[in-house]
Amino acid sequence: FVYSLPEPPPLKKKPFSMSEDGHKDVFLDKKYNDRTPALMRLLLTQVCESYLKIFVVLLVCLKLAYQVKLLEKEREYLLSSHTKH
Repeated sequence: FVYSLPEPPPLKKKPFSMSEDGHKDVFLDKKYNDRTPALMRLLLTQVCESYLKIFVVLLVCLKLAYQVKLLEKEREYLLSSHTKH
């Protein structure tokens, strides 16, 4: 495995090409110890992104529900004003 280390990087570059700031080296054993903070940061950012997505979806749902309620109130108001006249 050790003598073939110079060979893998071209293969490994493609899947991790999105992060060129050293995250692609995380999974090589000899570099793992000094790259642990980067790995933690990567995990944290992924977790935060997923939570943000959930939060955004919840916000959108709340906004939609609020709009529906407003529309219902408006419709009731219009109906009541129509019956008055």
